[in-house]
Amino acid sequence: RLAIEDAVDFIDNTMSPRRAEAADYYEGAPLGNEQEGRSQAQTMDVRDTVQAMLPSLIRIFCGSEKVVEYAPRGPEDIKMAKQATDYVNYILENDQEQSYIEILYQTFKDALVKGCGVLKYDWRETESIESEDLDQLTDEGLAALNSDENVEVTRLDTSMSEEGVPIHSVTVTRRSMNGRVVVAAVPPEEFLINRYARSFSDADIVAHRKLVTVSELVEMGYDFEEMLSLSTSDEDFDLKNQEARQREPLGENRDYQDDDSRRRVLYVEAYMQLDTSGDGVSELRKICTAGPSYEILRNEPADDIPFAFFNPDPEPHSFFGLSIADLTMDIQRIKSAVLRSSLDSLAMSTHPRVGVVEGQVSLEDVLNVEAGGIIRMRNAGAVQPFNLPFVGKEAFPMLQYLDELRENRTGISKAAAGLSPDQLQSSTLAAVTQTISAAQQRIEMVARIFAENGMKRLYKGVLKLVHTYQEQPKLVRLRNQFIPVQPDQFSTNMDVVTNVA
Repeated sequence: RLAIEDAVDFIDNTMSPRRAEAADYYEGAPLGNEQEGRSQAQTMDVRDTVQAMLPSLIRIFCGSEKVVEYAPRGPEDIKMAKQATDYVNYILENDQEQSYIEILYQTFKDALVKGCGVLKYDWRETESIESEDLDQLTDEGLAALNSDENVEVTRLDTSMSEEGVPIHSVTVTRRSMNGRVVVAAVPPEEFLINRYARSFSDADIVAHRKLVTVSELVEMGYDFEEMLSLSTSDEDFDLKNQEARQREPLGENRDYQDDDSRRRVLYVEAYMQLDTSGDGVSELRKICTAGPSYEILRNEPADDIPFAFFNPDPEPHSFFGLSIADLTMDIQRIKSAVLRSSLDSLAMSTHPRVGVVEGQVSLEDVLNVEAGGIIRMRNAGAVQPFNLPFVGKEAFPMLQYLDELRENRTGISKAAAGLSPDQLQSSTLAAVTQTISAAQQRIEMVARIFAENGMKRLYKGVLKLVHTYQEQPKLVRLRNQFIPVQPDQFSTNMDVVTNVA
């Protein structure tokens, strides 16, 4: 419990405010220094930079056939490694509830904006129930149905045939358990890790906290009454985390008071290194808790921490690094101030302030900004405009300088958009090609970091899941051929190599 509370304190009070600020800049929220009657325009440098990088990253990871693949360790492993690569790619791209591109898009966007993109991979067992009517069954057929543990006879009608043989008409219910790998993007505010961790291997605790319904917990095998007693309010989670408040505005009651199964429980799935046997050697444990007091529901051994982490700019000797927003927020703030001053200068030059002699002019006419409007005055010169020259053009070089500064920091420029060298006629073909190549190096570096850290871990984890839990062969279409795949024959020690950048 103390480890969870310390990780929650670290995420909610240290990391969450920084990430919430980055999200505000991305969405163009007010900067807080706006003045009434002055321009409140704002540049969108954070969003422009992130949106310029996402297409290239999605193309790199979703446009290639084998971004990540398993490498054999010997000649006898070549065929197995090739089939494992095809099968895991099939699972990720064709056997998920969400589109694989959508999952990666959400994760990469979290990583670029907030510096924290998290994928969670897990094995999920679901029960399917099918009913079927069968007629003209003999005693042997009925006995075969009754001997099947997954079949329940819910209706039985027996009649005699002309030969005097019993004939049965039944309705049966077939129950079967289906397992599959589920990969999903985890919201950054739901991911917990202790403040001194440098990686997953040396972390004291790695956890996923979320608000789930009582019904979902009952489906996991927990007792309904116990889960109902642990149900919580939004204050135990949302009000302490700025990112959660951004996602779901305060004041919205999401609990259905007339349906207890829809009440929500704060559920934490934590992975910790603990010495439970007393031999002085710690082992990985999966600990599940519920409620604001973190009551332990399960404590069982685990063989992997099922998370893959993505960060575009890692910091040495630290788990969390910088985001693209961290590199561009100050530029957006400065550019917004320069742009506002320029627009204020333009407004003052086109609509200048005026001085009036009190009592000698109709203030209603002066305040009327209609073009060609008449101003009634008792004496000539009772209204005097204060003409100011437009000096906003002096800010244009500063805006250009700030754009160049952003390009130097992030590598994102017009050249990085992939313009054809033939379309740029002001330079030679070789010079423009070199410019484009240099501009794209930053995106390639981010892609390489994503592949070496997050994607490798994802592929290793998925391979371990299917090797451990999928016991029966599965017929899937690989390379336009239907092939029975037996994952328990795969070696989980195969090397994982990436083919990006």
